[in-house]
Amino acid sequence: MKKYLITDPLYYPRLSSGFCRRIVQAYIDHHPHFIALRDTANRNYRRSAVNFLRLKRRLNAKFILHNDWRLAVKLGADGVQLSAKNRREIHRAKRAKLLVIVSCHSVCEAELAVKQGADHALFSPIFFTPHKGAPKGTAVFNGLKTKILRKIIALGGVTDGGKIAELAQSGVTAFASIRYFLR
Repeated sequence: MKKYLITDPLYYPRLSSGFCRRIVQAYIDHHPHFIALRDTANRNYRRSAVNFLRLKRRLNAKFILHNDWRLAVKLGADGVQLSAKNRREIHRAKRAKLLVIVSCHSVCEAELAVKQGADHALFSPIFFTPHKGAPKGTAVFNGLKTKILRKIIALGGVTDGGKIAELAQSGVTAFASIRYFLR
């Protein structure tokens, strides 16, 4: 199963050497395929992204920036995670040769993102996550076309191996988490 580590400043000091150590340790412990810098409240996101992308030389993972595909191209990131409201940027990001992941909160949004060319639909919340609304559960994946199911990255409450096994049984081939990697 593919693994997607999403950063959150709640679990580390803002892009200090402690941040780098936490990401490297999470990589050693879990070997994520994707690592995203998500820090929506950061006024110096560009500078943080430069520091974050320095880890790219050391770790064998795809490095993803949040929402700004132009910055991702400029700084040499591998991809961009677009919010649902920025889905209209899928084509531009794809033309720029980026891996594109789109945040989705319904089956319709996930299907639309994939139809529009997204490489993955980041679908949430699957399991209970504080402050994220009612969990959808893995049954939401029943009946999804295989083409869509293979592009789903399940997010929300994926905190242990039991949840990962449950996702694997549902047919999902990737999961994302903050707490699983950084807690």
